[in-house]
Amino acid sequence: MDDSMFDDTEFEPMPEQKPIHDSEEGSYDRPFGDENDEVDLSLVDADGTTVSVPDDGSKFEIQVPLVKLFGKTFGIKKAVHENLTIAAVINSGLNDGSWNNKILTSLSDAQFEIIRGVFWNDDPNCQLFNNKPDTNRSYGKGIQWYTEFKLGKKTNLTQRSHFGDLQFIHAMGSVVGEEPQDTKNKLVRWLRIMYNLFIGNGIGPDTLVKNTELSAHFNDRTGHGGTTFKGLLMGTTGAYKYPNIQLRAIGSCCHVIEDSYAKGHCRRDNSGTGLIQNFHCYKGQDSGAHGKADGQGGDNPNPNNLDSFNSLYGGRAAINATSEFLSAAAKKQPWEQLVSPVVEKIFALHPNVTRSDTTV
Repeated sequence: MDDSMFDDTEFEPMPEQKPIHDSEEGSYDRPFGDENDEVDLSLVDADGTTVSVPDDGSKFEIQVPLVKLFGKTFGIKKAVHENLTIAAVINSGLNDGSWNNKILTSLSDAQFEIIRGVFWNDDPNCQLFNNKPDTNRSYGKGIQWYTEFKLGKKTNLTQRSHFGDLQFIHAMGSVVGEEPQDTKNKLVRWLRIMYNLFIGNGIGPDTLVKNTELSAHFNDRTGHGGTTFKGLLMGTTGAYKYPNIQLRAIGSCCHVIEDSYAKGHCRRDNSGTGLIQNFHCYKGQDSGAHGKADGQGGDNPNPNNLDSFNSLYGGRAAINATSEFLSAAAKKQPWEQLVSPVVEKIFALHPNVTRSDTTV
C-alpha cells in the first residue's frame, strides 16, 4: 500500500527548480509530470533523470515536480510495488522471455498494463495518470489524487481503499477489531474474481461489477453500481485505446500479495515471512511509520538482481509469493485447481491470529 504517495514535509519557500541529477538526494523514478503536466516514460533513462530525443539522440534533464499544496511540499516516492512486480514476473511462468532484463522504464506499453493494475489499488480512480488515448504511462502531477486522499468524500474509491471498506485490497482490515478470517475472506474473494477476469472464466471486461460477488462493495448504494470491470480498472483514463483489462486485474492481485509482506500491513511470524498473525488497519495508524515500513525511504532495487531487495523488509518473500502466484495463474486453470492452494498458503493464518489493529 503506497498509502502516501508523497513525502509530507513542512513548506518552505522554494528557489526556482533545478534539474535533479543522479548525485542529488531525491532522484525519483515516478516523475508525475513536467511543466507541461506530462512525461513520456518511454523516453526516460533508467535513472529517471534524462530524456533521449528520438531524432538526434540528444538528451536534456527533466524537472521532477514538487507539488505545493495546503502549505506543504510533496516529493514523489520510490517505485516499490513496480519493482517487486517486475522481479516477480521475471521469475515466474508468466515470463515468456520478453521480461528478461526489464526495468520499469523499459517496459513496453503492453507490459506496462500489469503495472497499471498494480497502481490501481493505491489509485483506484487512476488520478495519477493523464487521460491520453495513445499512451498508458503519462503521469499527472497527482494533485487531484492527493486532494481526494486527504479531503475527499468517504464514499470515493481513494478514501474507501485507504481508510474504509476496501482496505482488503491492501491486505488490511477495514476497521479496528475486524475478525482476521473476515479480512482474509474478502481479499481472497477479490483475488478469485480478478483471477477469473484474467482468464475470462465467467467474467469479462464488460461484466458489471455489481453482478459478481463484489456486489456488497460495488452497488447502487455504495456507488459504481453500474460500473463494468473495464470502467472500474480504467477509472478516469478511459480514453486509452489499448487497455488490457486482464493484465490490470492480475496486477491488482500482485499488489495485494506484496502488501501482505509489508510490516505496516500485516504481522507475520518467522521474521515477516510466515503465517499471518495480524491484519493491520490503516485508519488510525501512524502513517509515517507505515510508509517507512513499506520501504519508501530506501533506494530503488533492481528487479533483475534479487539481492537488491534484501534491505526491504519482506521484499524477497513478497517476490517469491507473487512469483508463485503468477506461475500458477499463467497456466489459466480453474481457480480451485492451481491458484487457490497457492493463495491459501500465502494467506495462511497463525493459530493465535488476532483481530485487526493499528500497530506497525
